[in-house]
Amino acid sequence: MGPYCGIQSKCSGYCLNSGICYIDGVQPTCKCLPGWDGPKCGKKVSSSESPTTTEELCNYLPLDYCNAGRCVMDTHIRCQCPGAFTGVRCETRIPTGTVTPIASATTTTTPR
Repeated sequence: MGPYCGIQSKCSGYCLNSGICYIDGVQPTCKCLPGWDGPKCGKKVSSSESPTTTEELCNYLPLDYCNAGRCVMDTHIRCQCPGAFTGVRCETRIPTGTVTPIASATTTTTPR
């Protein structure tokens, strides 16, 4: 945190099992992935007991977290990128002239 990223957030390393930390007033609070519960997401629960949904967890991320993609969750929260983007947060545009999958075949386009 801070203008030069020199201040460590209270959220740093606070939540367990990939929980999402946010500051609620002055205290860190965790939103747990399905299958986890407890103040720091340290308690394993069955998915039917899990109080949190994917949409709810994705709502705690900044709107531009996935850039051109969208937030999804399977075993963890991740970004699902559209065809022209790649990267953990869909931050990299795939340049033309690269191998592009089309159905079950691949084609190579050459820039002009």
